[in-house]
Amino acid sequence: MKLRTIEKFTLADIPWDCPLHRKTPYGIRGVSHGMFSVARHFGGIQHQGDHYIYLQHSDELIRDDVYRFVRKHQQQARKDARKTMSQKQQELKITIS
Repeated sequence: MKLRTIEKFTLADIPWDCPLHRKTPYGIRGVSHGMFSVARHFGGIQHQGDHYIYLQHSDELIRDDVYRFVRKHQQQARKDARKTMSQKQQELKITIS
């Protein structure tokens, strides 16, 4: 995973209807002032069998599979937006010509 994509991510980006398992929390906030503070130094932790990534800018841990799920849907949304934009541009070119 690229660090630049992690910098923009927060727990607020997770949709409420996320279909992933809920045995462990999707994310943990306020990491630097508790028992998970070791994650700051290592970039993440393993908690109850799931791997969490540390987000320095928001002081949060996000579960690895949740991060991948959200990024996948964000990329799809960007592709759809580009496709819609190019279709609108084609329509404008046709009407102007």
